[in-house]
Amino acid sequence: MMAATDSNYPLSPKEEIVLGAVAASSKGRKGVHGYPLAQEIDALRPRHFSMNYATLYRVLNRLEVQGYLRSELAKKGTYPGRSRRSYRVSPEGRKMLRKSEVAVKRDDDGELYVEF
Repeated sequence: MMAATDSNYPLSPKEEIVLGAVAASSKGRKGVHGYPLAQEIDALRPRHFSMNYATLYRVLNRLEVQGYLRSELAKKGTYPGRSRRSYRVSPEGRKMLRKSEVAVKRDDDGELYVEF
């Protein structure tokens, strides 16, 4: 795996996996919300990868600041309670994913898995 300090590849392993999971989870949809994304990341195979919710949201924010993700807040009143933000991969994020040596894919049963 490429090092996060490599100037040509600035992502950490967690950032790679989250970016790939957003791409795989939001395929064919407008965007993916954080909670369902967290559930899919928690179920990733191989099972040696885990991330708590606070870390996930920090990584999502960092990827957005870096320009690899875009997000939008749901229209007011769309969901009861707290506002929901949906995430999707930007064109720059798709370019970064093509450079990645880690891929997050969906199997025939619809489950996400990590391929190294």
